[in-house]
Amino acid sequence: TTQDRQTVPAENIVTAPFDMDLAIITVLGTYGKPAKVNLTASLYQGVGVVALGSPLGIQGSVSNGIISNFIYYKTDSGYKYDAIQTDAAINPGNSGGGLFLKSTGELIGINTFVIASSYGSEGLGFAIDVDSINSLPSPSSWQTFKPTPKCTDGTPYTSCSLKNVGLYCSSGKLVNNCSTCGCAKGSYCPSSGACFSCQSGYQGFETREGA
Repeated sequence: TTQDRQTVPAENIVTAPFDMDLAIITVLGTYGKPAKVNLTASLYQGVGVVALGSPLGIQGSVSNGIISNFIYYKTDSGYKYDAIQTDAAINPGNSGGGLFLKSTGELIGINTFVIASSYGSEGLGFAIDVDSINSLPSPSSWQTFKPTPKCTDGTPYTSCSLKNVGLYCSSGKLVNNCSTCGCAKGSYCPSSGACFSCQSGYQGFETREGA
């Protein structure tokens, strides 16, 4: 959704390699003013920054902060990159948005994650440094994103849910009568799809809702 509330469908989505929490969404047309990327900025602790995005759906929101620190972060696959720590408020919806220098409006990072603790914590947000993004292989080699149909609890179809005990996502009627569907004893049989079984202690049943 653009700043003037136009809804624009994505033409293509590609995801970064090395388990980087990063994607590029391509849309047809030009909307708004392109951000100027700063790959040569001399960044240091205390520099003023703003985080731009739509936290919790509040569109076009800006939060103010400073650069708190710089860390060397590692993805699940072991790939290391530079991340900028900031105390600018980052919440679901402006993660994925830009982190900009307050003085010039230049883009210096992409907000990606926060660190939370059971002891309580605030102002621990992190952005991927644009230099680290620029060091990745060309986006032409990134993987095309293909969304996986999911149930409302986030479980992929044809999976036994760990969140809702035994939830099986079936687009059709679920049959647990192995004499009529040809599955092994203890298996479940959706009207369309392969036989499946849940791990011990889990039960299969049907939902028609998807997300």
